[in-house]
Amino acid sequence: MSYKIVLNSFQGPLDLLLHLIEKNKVDIYDIPIAEITFQYMQYINQWKSIDLEIASEFLIMAATLLEIKSKMLLPDNDEVEEQLMIEEVDPRQELMRRLIEYKKFKQLSLYLKEREKSEIKVIYKDPEYYPELEIRKPDVDLDMDVLFKTFQRLLIKKNMLSRAKEDFHQIKREVFTIEEKTKDILKYLEQDGQSLNFNTLLEQCESRNELITMFLAVLELMKMRIIVVKQQELFDEILIIKKDGK
Repeated sequence: MSYKIVLNSFQGPLDLLLHLIEKNKVDIYDIPIAEITFQYMQYINQWKSIDLEIASEFLIMAATLLEIKSKMLLPDNDEVEEQLMIEEVDPRQELMRRLIEYKKFKQLSLYLKEREKSEIKVIYKDPEYYPELEIRKPDVDLDMDVLFKTFQRLLIKKNMLSRAKEDFHQIKREVFTIEEKTKDILKYLEQDGQSLNFNTLLEQCESRNELITMFLAVLELMKMRIIVVKQQELFDEILIIKKDGK
């Protein structure tokens, strides 16, 4: 069973050791081992009633520090010098490596704690997935270019007639809406047996503005899939037909 070692306010022996190094403001790469060992042992001696199972890790670190201290304080002799030359390592090196690694993880844990605090204030919402919208194309049984060319031809014709009438009387501006014209088209379809000649519909318009509005109304009804526009063969009349059930 894993547990979190907490001794007084320190989490494990490395935490205590790191605290002493930072407290004394010394370089972690050049630990004054004698002084740090002395202070470490003072902390251990203050804890008289601690759990021995938990304290064992602290005592192991104390033994490690004492071993390093003894190696560094041994009198110079040929045997010791030969052993150090074989090892070619500072007795503190392994301890420094462990402390540096521990310090990195401690800094990371503090960062994660701060992130946790900030994340608590954030409310997450699951993404919503919408079905792909169906692209609805109007029902047309003829080339749309034919429809537009017919409209343009009638528009030019209507424009020429309007200019001719200007010499005889004043033309009042009329306001037409697509909504009104869609209603008119549906009414004509009911009267004419559910089909209507496209040219006849536009030719009955008395002004250029009315013709444009009527054409837009035809397009609107096509988009709503209420009517379908057909031409059996090239140059045949264009028919507007109301769809069944509409």
